[in-house]
Amino acid sequence: MFATTDWEECILGDNKRPDSRESNSSSITREDVPNLPVIREMIQKDIDYSQALFEYAQEYYDRECRLYAYECPDNTDLSAELRYKQIYLWFITEKVLPSRGRTVLEEFVEKYIAPKDPEVAKRLLRSKSMIRGSFKVLDVTYYPCVLVDHLESGKRYLAVTKIPPSPQAKETFLPEKVIKGKIHPWWDKYFIFDGILTREPTREEIASQMGFIFDPGIIMERYESDQIRKFESISLNLKTTLSSAFNKYPSQWVDGMCSASGISIKQVRTKRDKIDALVSKLENGYADYLLRERFTEKQIAILEMLHRGGWVLKYGQLTKQFSSETTFWWVEDPPTSDIGVLRLHGFIVIGKLPEGGKHYKVAVVPVELRSTVKNFLTARAKYPSRHLRLRPTGSCQ
Repeated sequence: MFATTDWEECILGDNKRPDSRESNSSSITREDVPNLPVIREMIQKDIDYSQALFEYAQEYYDRECRLYAYECPDNTDLSAELRYKQIYLWFITEKVLPSRGRTVLEEFVEKYIAPKDPEVAKRLLRSKSMIRGSFKVLDVTYYPCVLVDHLESGKRYLAVTKIPPSPQAKETFLPEKVIKGKIHPWWDKYFIFDGILTREPTREEIASQMGFIFDPGIIMERYESDQIRKFESISLNLKTTLSSAFNKYPSQWVDGMCSASGISIKQVRTKRDKIDALVSKLENGYADYLLRERFTEKQIAILEMLHRGGWVLKYGQLTKQFSSETTFWWVEDPPTSDIGVLRLHGFIVIGKLPEGGKHYKVAVVPVELRSTVKNFLTARAKYPSRHLRLRPTGSCQ
């Protein structure tokens, strides 16, 4: 049918093919999409086969999908129906089953597609090479072809979408807006969107949802405070772990914690991998370093209070004595208050704890850090001269 090319050469601006544009081009020309009718036909064929693949997985691998659902690295903060589809799409295309040594996609393609339609088989198998992240829409002139910037890598892609022209599509692919999702190599120089896509709301949309239009600064302050309140109400218990807490955090906080801990958010792509990197670093000496070298006297005093309180205290007991201001955008504007810095480094988690039929806002020290904090406090009390604070004021960044 049509020859396929190495997808590494399909990144716009990273090759010098005669038909490629300069890397700073932000629009699609007619020469970039000479085969629109062919592209639409291929998309429809892929959709038909994908539906058959989905039904095959539901029939033969539903139990395995439910077993491994927790491993899904994609956004699952969705409605029940969309969450179900998101997890299934990941499971089918990317989860290598231990019992089979391959993905459901590979099995299905080998059995039912490759013998009849090898070109479709090639396109579908390329979904194993996912590129996740945030994509800024640059041009949709020749829809369903969409020119996007991958914000995490700075690379530019010409991607196609399976969403047919509609008001929904128009709302999803607004130029200059940012879409969160994933793409993978598809055919020739084209990539294709896969999975559930979400679009970051504009300030005007946030204001509309709130029922008013104010100055953009006021709008964003309201949005930020609502988000902070939401994520300070996560469910906690006396055995809260680092990973269980971080998994409930928004990506803005996880990214901010990585940045504060020296973990590259460009190299470590998925939220799950970032959380694993944070937990590993804290458990392998970094927590002790922060206690000895970085935290201030006030931050140490907060941890002493929590230690005496059995590692959990009502939040109000701390805010009466220590500064607690925080932000929502922890990468751009990390918290600098006494409590905020401890939160930024994972030593304190704020949330709701049930007690006597009510839910109280509390601060909890995650289980993995308790022995490190206890050992530090014990040594500090026994040998105070060895633990003189070199930074008695200010905060750890």
